[in-house]
Amino acid sequence: MKEISEKTILRQKILDKRERIPVKDRSEMSDIIFEKLSGVPEYKNASTILFFVNYRSEVITSPYIKKLLEEGKKIYCPRVEGMDITFFGIGSMDDLKPGYQGIPEPAENELKRYTKSMQNNDTVIIVPGSVFDRNGNRMGYGKGFYDRFLKRYDKLFKIAPCYDMQIYDGEIPIDENDIRMDMIVSERQVIRIHE
Repeated sequence: MKEISEKTILRQKILDKRERIPVKDRSEMSDIIFEKLSGVPEYKNASTILFFVNYRSEVITSPYIKKLLEEGKKIYCPRVEGMDITFFGIGSMDDLKPGYQGIPEPAENELKRYTKSMQNNDTVIIVPGSVFDRNGNRMGYGKGFYDRFLKRYDKLFKIAPCYDMQIYDGEIPIDENDIRMDMIVSERQVIRIHE
């Protein structure tokens, strides 16, 4: 029980701080993060990217999703289905409508569903989160959506963009269901996790 409360306290503390970052600063930091990310070979060379759509005070992803679509990349965004997330392909930002908790989501469309057979070496997933550490450990928002998805889709290269203040100096409490990231990118640093 102690671990759960420790996780909850740490998550809330970081999210409260993140919410207080002015929108202008979040926008500038997001630009720097994606500038750094554009130099990462796995991201740059990916033909397919599974991308979260920013919500509240998260790193702003929408302009970069739009840009990548214009460049001809295949983009898939998450949709909450019960206690799981599923990714569906989008052709433009207009394909996203408010869904779970008001987060923009694609419509359910079996023809555009991302499936396990589509996993390959030139696909990356951009993962949201509340807190990260230097070992690639990630704390989400408490529902486990991404951990369950990443357990099933275990061949994807996992990149977490975040603000530097979300990188915890210690080691965040984790359990056997938590999936580690391959890379964390903030406005100040790129952390590549080596097994």
